[in-house]
Amino acid sequence: MKNNVKLYVILLLLLIAIAGSVLADNYSFITKWGSLGSGNGQFNGPHTIAVDGSGFVYVSDQYDRIQKFNTNGTFITSWVVLVLEMANLIVLKE
Repeated sequence: MKNNVKLYVILLLLLIAIAGSVLADNYSFITKWGSLGSGNGQFNGPHTIAVDGSGFVYVSDQYDRIQKFNTNGTFITSWVVLVLEMANLIVLKE
């Protein structure tokens, strides 16, 4: 039974690897922006990215802020995110 489980796991990992390489072939790199740091247009551990209906890109990082960019990657503005854990309150401050 243990050998069957190992075989299934190996087959599953092989299928995932093959599917990943096939899917990667369908995409091409477009552009990048930003660098490591704490200034405008810089990131420290970016972890959430969102795009709104107008095409603006929002990126949050480990400095507890959200930065807004246009579709070309030009910095627009940023907000500091203050999270008060006890009250579950999030405050955005420009």
